[in-house]
Formats: sequence, C-alpha cells, structure tokens
Amino acid sequence: MGTHSFIGIEIEAGKVRGVYCHWDGYVDGVGATLKEHYTNSSKINDLIALGSLSSLGPLLGEKHMFNDPSTHDKGWTTAYHRDRDEELVIAEHDDMYSIDGDHEYMYVYTRQGLWMYKNVLSKSPWLPLV
Repeated sequence: MGTHSFIGIEIEAGKVRGVYCHWDGYVDGVGATLKEHYTNSSKINDLIALGSLSSLGPLLGEKHMFNDPSTHDKGWTTAYHRDRDEELVIAEHDDMYSIDGDHEYMYVYTRQGLWMYKNVLSKSPWLPLV
C-alpha cells in the first residue's frame, strides 16, 4: 500500500497548483527527494505538468512503460498520464490551507523558495522541510 501525498507549488495570489503522488509520500521518501532534487520553480512546474504520479524519482525521466522496473534504477519519475496514457490530472486550490483529498502528507513549494510540509494523519501544522 502506498503513502499518498500531494506535491504543489504556490502560484499567483497564494493559489497552489499540484498533483497526487501514490508511493513513498513520507518525509524521508517524497520529502527528501523534493528537498534534494526539486529546488527551483522551473523544475517543479515541469514535474507538476506531468500530472498525477505513481512514484517520484530524482529525475523527471522520459516516457516509458508504466511497469518497467528499470526506470527506478534510472531514478525516473513515473506519471499516470505520460507513462500509462491516463487522463491528465492537475489540481488547483485557493491556498495551501484548502488542499483536500486522499493525502497522508502534503508538500508545497512557496513563493519564497521554501518547501513546506504537513503530516495530515498527525494533524501537524505546516512546517518547513529541513
């Protein structure tokens, strides 16, 4: 079973655009990958443009067979739209406090260039991803 997460970026007027990610949503998984490999808004926007994700890798990667295990060795991200030809799903919310859905963790890259996260299960406040 996956640890579901939301990955988003703050856009104009505090709105948040983002996507669902199915696997490894905990801080030491998706959180660590975001903090280490997704450190500028351009790359984060490219990630979100993929739509909902099965798994997040350090690299965006290329279109590949959805169940190809070699892509994990390459560090590629696996996206439902790009890699399994499903509908493109990108959510937009009024702000980071209005994000809803089946997420255990939420991550938002703020306009100040900082990743913030929230553990939904423990009802934690938004905290900096350090």
